[in-house]
Amino acid sequence: MDDGDLGRDSLRELLESLGYKVEPAPDGEMAYKLFEESLQAGKPYDFVVLTFYSPKNGLVLTAI
Repeated sequence: MDDGDLGRDSLRELLESLGYKVEPAPDGEMAYKLFEESLQAGKPYDFVVLTFYSPKNGLVLTAI
């Protein structure tokens, strides 16, 4: 999850080039929704990458 398009797109491209399937999210709300859906589908993510600071909601750290 990264609210900045450049950071989110750059990391997505890097991870995809390494063979990972990536589901980017623009904010914590969408990231949590995607995370919950993956659990309900029985296909949990191997790992989640989150931003350290989000100016949209003032969070200093987001963790799942």
